[in-house]
Amino acid sequence: MSIAAIIVNYYTSALVNNLILDLFASSIITQIFIVDNSGDYSFDGPCSDFLVADQDIEREYHRVHVLSPGKNIGFGAGVNLAANLVDTEWILLLNPDMRVPLGAVEKLLSGAKSSGAVLAGPRFYWDDGKRFRLPPGLGASSWMDYALMSQSMCELDAQHLGFYWQIRHERFWSSAKPFAEPFLSGACMLINRNWAVTRHDDPEKKWIFDPAFFMYYEDADLSVSALKSGTLPVCIPDSEMIHYYNQSPAPNCNKNSLEPGMEKLSMIENSHGAFKKKHYPSMLFDLKSRGRYEPECSDLQEIDHYHPFEPDIIICEFDKKTEQSLYSPENIDVPFFLKSE
Repeated sequence: MSIAAIIVNYYTSALVNNLILDLFASSIITQIFIVDNSGDYSFDGPCSDFLVADQDIEREYHRVHVLSPGKNIGFGAGVNLAANLVDTEWILLLNPDMRVPLGAVEKLLSGAKSSGAVLAGPRFYWDDGKRFRLPPGLGASSWMDYALMSQSMCELDAQHLGFYWQIRHERFWSSAKPFAEPFLSGACMLINRNWAVTRHDDPEKKWIFDPAFFMYYEDADLSVSALKSGTLPVCIPDSEMIHYYNQSPAPNCNKNSLEPGMEKLSMIENSHGAFKKKHYPSMLFDLKSRGRYEPECSDLQEIDHYHPFEPDIIICEFDKKTEQSLYSPENIDVPFFLKSE
């Protein structure tokens, strides 16, 4: 059984090139599509003539195809563009800032098949040393929207939401067998292609994501589709991957501007509105204030995680004995439920 990997690039070619080397180690990945939304690669087509020093690695580039739409068509549309060329049963969607340890893809596929899932995801760490664990995906729902708004105004609701989130986080990291999750992160998602392209009205277009979402919330929308079809998204706990902390793209213009004339925050709000319009069309009220709830984790904003391809930036390491950052000028009080053992 084979898998096609899809990576959408937006000024992250250094990250993509290293991720590809990880994927070469998996024999079940037979196709790798790079959708180049920023023109980093300056060509379109197969990479069979890609020049590298290691001849063994060079031979692997026949799996890689670059698709250059000529402009930033968005994350979801980029995935859809590549999905039209896929001929495998499974698609592995990956963010450029992912690293894939040896065997992680095989474990992800095995767990998805054994649990009958159409969507499956791994557990994530923020760093190579596996010091910081990512929480489960927040997803989107009117219930969560209200909870986020209410906790910003009411201490009691903030305590209740924090209590719920810690329980969910502990469940997420303590489960030893594949378990259902309401939402999975699009940073790495294994998708059954046949299910994904036949769930909407026009299967000929082979869409994975709803084109209404330029960027953000497309993974939540896909998870909702799985929930509504009765096939719950599944987390595969023995598949662990690295999703680097805060590796945002940095084009020459403005790193927060992902589309001409549209800032990142505006794009998030637009996609959130598209999600509500699609899944809550009869909602009689609009939640104008969407809080930014980070359960006891505001201190994580201070973590200046290193960029793995900029060695002049000091690596922020974490001393497990003293529970202090080795290089940060201030101690980082990481909540117990975010620490790895």
